[in-house]
Amino acid sequence: PGAGHRMPGDAVLTGPVLQYSRSILIPAPAADIWPFLNRIGHGRAGWYVFDRVGLPDQREADRAVPHLRDLDIGDLLTTGTGHRLRTKEVPPRDWMLWAGGDGRSTWLWLLQPVRHNQTRLVVRARFQYGLRHPGALAAVPLDAVDLASVRRAMVAVRDRAVIRSATRLGKR
Repeated sequence: PGAGHRMPGDAVLTGPVLQYSRSILIPAPAADIWPFLNRIGHGRAGWYVFDRVGLPDQREADRAVPHLRDLDIGDLLTTGTGHRLRTKEVPPRDWMLWAGGDGRSTWLWLLQPVRHNQTRLVVRARFQYGLRHPGALAAVPLDAVDLASVRRAMVAVRDRAVIRSATRLGKR
């Protein structure tokens, strides 16, 4: 599904909304991708953007860490730059929806099975704007920067999931 298709969380924001959707095809089942999505966030496994650089979060990215419990509704995620997100919905191994602390943005991370051992990871960001809150329009020039960082995170999740899947299936 592309940008015009309804997805989980689309009904959360009303009125004028700026949105974008990104996706990547991952040759692994959702069960091998979910653990990396479930640990994402500053103070958890990181955002996978600066992969393998040795940042504090990164050493948590490739291994199971007991204190990184499953995300639950209401859990707080921070970006490391002060932006706060709350987990709004999280059906495990399917999708998770975050809402911005100001209530005017959402982020969806959706796993769509395509065929056996192949899953599409879709990331959809939505920003509410209007005469009262025109600030979301200021984010438009940042779209290229965000595209690059979301793409890097998605590729890093893909790479980790492929290794996990191959190892689990004895292919590596």
